[in-house]
Amino acid sequence: MRKWIVAGVLGAIAACSPASRSTRTAAVPAAPPTTGLRCADPDADGEPDPAPDLGSSGDPGADQADFDLAPARQAEVEGPGGLRVVVRWHGLTGTTHVADELTFTTAGGTLRFAPPAPPPETEASNDEAPPEYPLIEQILVAGPRRWVALGWTSYGEGMQTEHAWLIEDRHGPKILDRLAWTTDRSHGGFAVDSIASHVRIGIPLPQPPDQDGETGIHEGTGWELVHGKQRLPREDVARLPSSDTHVMALRGYYTPPFQTEPSLRHWSGTFVWFSAAATFLLEAPGTGARPSRRR
Repeated sequence: MRKWIVAGVLGAIAACSPASRSTRTAAVPAAPPTTGLRCADPDADGEPDPAPDLGSSGDPGADQADFDLAPARQAEVEGPGGLRVVVRWHGLTGTTHVADELTFTTAGGTLRFAPPAPPPETEASNDEAPPEYPLIEQILVAGPRRWVALGWTSYGEGMQTEHAWLIEDRHGPKILDRLAWTTDRSHGGFAVDSIASHVRIGIPLPQPPDQDGETGIHEGTGWELVHGKQRLPREDVARLPSSDTHVMALRGYYTPPFQTEPSLRHWSGTFVWFSAAATFLLEAPGTGARPSRRR
């Protein structure tokens, strides 16, 4: 499987240099446009400042001020076929791991996701949380001028979400469809089958309860699969068409943040598969290619 990985996206900063070519930005909520990619708070030698160890003062107001002063971090994911993703996140995250900004660039243009700038002389309401985006780490080719970008988010409490974004270059990047699978961390991840520009994403179902009725699930009520505007709890996901494959026979997988072997996840070997086409299509059992680990 061809994939480009940014290792340790939460602890690394991509080398930064001013961009020399102009880009056309799509009409999405965005901060004021820039002419190049720069790391926050560079030193005189051009290297980014390290994130300070701010700790906690016990004063929520002071801690928020320290959080706001922490430098942003930035990484780039260079994908096959001409897709580049710039991921920008806050330098002080605690247990929350999300991207603040995402920029997708193809030969046709640029698509940027970022919190909208507040109106001049107007304070943003504390009740309106800014949008947050996945930490994109991998890009897979899903056809001519089409890709699947894989990333993840976590808001703590032992839970995390894997994201798959289907992207096509239509005179610039366009998001065609999205999948988001939220589980506890011991069950997190996707099965991935990618052959000859055909990408399949597998939703791993958890192991059934043991003889004592234990499921090993940290938090069952927070599990859900989001596909477009549809939200399915774990019980409904288990009713979708599925197929069985031994976890050691999977062709590939995405298990952030450390790419843990599927055998160390509590996966049952039953997967709900989606094929990347013009959208993510739910597969009927037996319609997809048999997944097997590439040697």
